[in-house]
Amino acid sequence: MRLKKRLVSLCLNVLAWILSLIVLIPFAVIVLNSFKSDAEAKVLKLTLPETFIFENYKIVYEQGHLGSSFFNSLLHAGASSLLLVFVVAFSAFTLSRNHSRWSKFLYFFLILGITLPLNYIPLMEVMKTLGMINSHMGMILLYTAMGIPISLFITFAFVSNIPRELDEAAIMDGCNGIKLFLKVIVPCSPPCWLRYSC
Repeated sequence: MRLKKRLVSLCLNVLAWILSLIVLIPFAVIVLNSFKSDAEAKVLKLTLPETFIFENYKIVYEQGHLGSSFFNSLLHAGASSLLLVFVVAFSAFTLSRNHSRWSKFLYFFLILGITLPLNYIPLMEVMKTLGMINSHMGMILLYTAMGIPISLFITFAFVSNIPRELDEAAIMDGCNGIKLFLKVIVPCSPPCWLRYSC
């Protein structure tokens, strides 16, 4: 019985390796073609080039402006992520601790963006009116707005699980809303593996 299980496990591992190699074949073709001439690259074969042309990367870097593209991507992703964490953390704390009807309505209205498709034509008109097309600020705000629904949905559920007794104890010690958020909610917010590994 054990031998049969080992054979089945071995066959599944071999199958997984074969499938992994099949998935890697297109990537290998792209890498090899990047060193070939135009005539060789058009064939799309998994063969080594006759001569490795390293200047292809230099041409792509210079003509494609990859330096500025990478910088713009890093700027947009980094700034929008920081802004998103800041906005969503405050929003989740406020909405989870306030149980009024308006808070519930606002929460469900915001997370409704998870299911609704993005309408690009009105979005472009709004950004054009505000003068944010082809600007760093426009891209950062756009990425931040697009990430709010799913981020709020996840963060709201997590902040709701933090005991309210901690809030009451902090308020009795003289904390206002901002101090309560910064000194109680934020320290309790890192993932469990991060808290217990420190």
